[in-house]
Amino acid sequence: MKKNILYSLAVMASLTLASCNGDYDDWASPQTNSPEEAAAKYGVTFSAGEEADVNMATTQYDSYVNLVKITSSSANISDYAVKSVSVNGQTVDADYAKGYIRVLAQDLDNIVETENNSRAGVKRNIDVKSTVSAILTNGDAVTIDMAGETTGSVTPRPVNVDPQGYYLLGDFKENSKDGKGWQPTAPVYMKETAEGSGIYKAVVNTIGDDSYYSIYGASSFVSGNWDEINKSVYGSPTADNSATEGLLVYTGDDVAHAPNGVKAMVIKGANKWQITFDANNLTYSVSRKYDDLFLTGSEYNWGNTASDWKQLTPVYGSDTDFWTIIYLHENEEIKFAPQAAWAGGDFGFIGAEKIHDEAGAGIVDAGGNLKITNAGWYLIHVTNGDTQKIEFTKPQVYVFGTAAGGNWDFDSALKCSIPTTEKGNFETPALSANAADEDDGLRLCVKVGDFEWWKTEFIVRDGKIEMRGNGGDQKPRVKVTEGQKVYFNFMTGTGEIK
Repeated sequence: MKKNILYSLAVMASLTLASCNGDYDDWASPQTNSPEEAAAKYGVTFSAGEEADVNMATTQYDSYVNLVKITSSSANISDYAVKSVSVNGQTVDADYAKGYIRVLAQDLDNIVETENNSRAGVKRNIDVKSTVSAILTNGDAVTIDMAGETTGSVTPRPVNVDPQGYYLLGDFKENSKDGKGWQPTAPVYMKETAEGSGIYKAVVNTIGDDSYYSIYGASSFVSGNWDEINKSVYGSPTADNSATEGLLVYTGDDVAHAPNGVKAMVIKGANKWQITFDANNLTYSVSRKYDDLFLTGSEYNWGNTASDWKQLTPVYGSDTDFWTIIYLHENEEIKFAPQAAWAGGDFGFIGAEKIHDEAGAGIVDAGGNLKITNAGWYLIHVTNGDTQKIEFTKPQVYVFGTAAGGNWDFDSALKCSIPTTEKGNFETPALSANAADEDDGLRLCVKVGDFEWWKTEFIVRDGKIEMRGNGGDQKPRVKVTEGQKVYFNFMTGTGEIK
């Protein structure tokens, strides 16, 4: 009898539980719908919150932003729990309160500044993906995810550009006295690349393995007065930062960007460097500054001595571009270096970011060297900056100026012929006018990329080729007469006018 009573109670309990759960069978059962389909099925809508367009100029960094609004037509949902939120593909911390998914304003600001490498006060669009779990009226959590996509924008606080420009202080030879840097009376002023560009550059020589430095606004400079100087400092948010590029913080910056203040940055190695500061975006970059570039290879005794290196010519005014016209032999191998020695910085097929063969030289990799398949004359244009680029093209050499009949354009009728052998000469067309004025004699140039002709010009004087490079106007000019031709060979460096 006792067993029968217990059995009856068990049956009644199971029926009662089944009745209680019956209203929510579809919620508790395993689901196969996608999060988006689940949201639609239960009337859950994701839309941009009223604060989805964030202007950091009027928003506290540590405040929460109502980024996404959630509504539902289902009476069975009482609340939501955030499972994940991503902004432009980056996961951010978020919570749910009073109908909104909330995120910290500083997290949004950090995302757009980092992905755009800019702190400029420019409106940046954002894409938001949210996934939540619904809380039922009986307190149970839905076992399926609900997701939606919304949009918004973030505008960082505007950047103030110093009208007086910027300068450097640090462990530089240019800022030192008796071998000690950081001299507050000898700033290294940065030069604006173009008026109004807001981009400043300076070339410095570091004086140690770890050379610290900071960037300063010139409006606050008072020689020898550190209190005034330190009113406008730009640097890193972390100490001992040796990164060669990144975003900067500044004196008076918010705690979200500079929680520990402004720290000096560090350059590794005693060398010549170029520091670039973009005041519009508050970014910086540091790169090795090379004044020269050399070539060596299988035809040059592989650079065993300084005379086994061929020097390239710098493009006038460029910090990174060099060129040479050279005869390359079949199966010849070459490589480049910033000095006439194997002292580091060399590159070839390996080490160069881009190699363009527009002349049919048939460049292949030979143990990291550049191996030439097809012999002939080639113009090699090398960019040796933060990255290395090598271009092979057919030489284009022109006559310019008065000797060319007053022509100052790249005219095919004034192009020099290219020899077919290594010992052959380039030959100009017959000069079409006298050029007897010392201010405007013979002018020859090589077409290198999109550079202006005068940045790659040269002359033939006293039987030798003279390159302008980064030098001044080549005076006195070489006088020529109508009907003459100029013959020259880039391998021997010789030429004549007759």
